[in-house]
Amino acid sequence: MTLALGTDILFALLLVTFCVRGAAKGFSGEVISLLATIGGFLLAWKVSAIASSFISPFLPLRPGATRAVVLVVFYVLFLVAGVYVGRLVKSFLRFTHLSGIDRGMGIVAGAVKAFALLVIVYAALMALSPVLSPYWMNESVAMKMAEKSWPTIERTLSFIRLLDPASLPWERGPHDPGDGAGIAEPVI
Repeated sequence: MTLALGTDILFALLLVTFCVRGAAKGFSGEVISLLATIGGFLLAWKVSAIASSFISPFLPLRPGATRAVVLVVFYVLFLVAGVYVGRLVKSFLRFTHLSGIDRGMGIVAGAVKAFALLVIVYAALMALSPVLSPYWMNESVAMKMAEKSWPTIERTLSFIRLLDPASLPWERGPHDPGDGAGIAEPVI
């Protein structure tokens, strides 16, 4: 088995796993889980600074340790709140007979998550291209799909200012500037 075939099998398994999990959780479950995880951490980070100043006189810990404890406690509380909000939304969707649509959209959300992971792995491999030869990626169906999608993703991420294309270790994206048939040599 080649590295390209192994990569394709791995991403096919990830796609199936994420789609099945998305169907089980539903779209609302996926969104609420994502919001509770990321939003919960951001809220816990903000609240922990204020709350730790109130709690630190009562705990025999250093201020940094107190803040870390408060951050973990608030993060867990926000995750638990996310679970209960998810259950409430699921009950509402069952009551309104929309749970089938929610599960179908959950499958789509799972596929999007698998594709996002594929693009992240692709970008990481391209960043490592001076160390690791990227030519095996030309034989991988999954990596070819990520390569064809990369210019659009790069433009979108730079438009919303999440990515500076000049900071990438390859010239004008990872695609060949010439005929577009393969992955370009990294610029060193």
